[in-house]
Amino acid sequence: MTTPFTGCFLTDNSLKHTAIITVVMTIVHIVYLHRKCDKWSKQMVVFGTVTYAAGFLLWNIDNHFCFHLGVVRQYLPSVLRPLFQLHFWWHILVGYSTYIHIIFASYVRYVYLKKDFMVKWYWTVFPYLKFRQAAYCNGAATLNGKHMMNGY
Repeated sequence: MTTPFTGCFLTDNSLKHTAIITVVMTIVHIVYLHRKCDKWSKQMVVFGTVTYAAGFLLWNIDNHFCFHLGVVRQYLPSVLRPLFQLHFWWHILVGYSTYIHIIFASYVRYVYLKKDFMVKWYWTVFPYLKFRQAAYCNGAATLNGKHMMNGY
């Protein structure tokens, strides 16, 4: 008997593979959301999961209605045709969702390690984590009032 996670690697059906990974990822996130966590991390989990689910939905629409989307594209101006390439949107949304989940995992790790950092935003769309600069006092680095060896 295989687990759902290992089963997704043993199947040739891409829909089944993606559905299993989506279900496992969603379960992990639901379990995390029921734990005590701050507002920002909850928002990142929800946003990353919704973004992934939207990409999954668009990709499956593209898989099942590819011919019909192709017909619609023929009647559109050439500048609008790429918008109906739903497989393209799958890659964009899943890539962004993966980025959000990496930032989220780093965030949770830094909180656990009690690191002094802050969440910053690049173009108001891409969050990133930035460590606060250590203040130097009499040649010794301090961070949160604690002296650090060699500036680390």
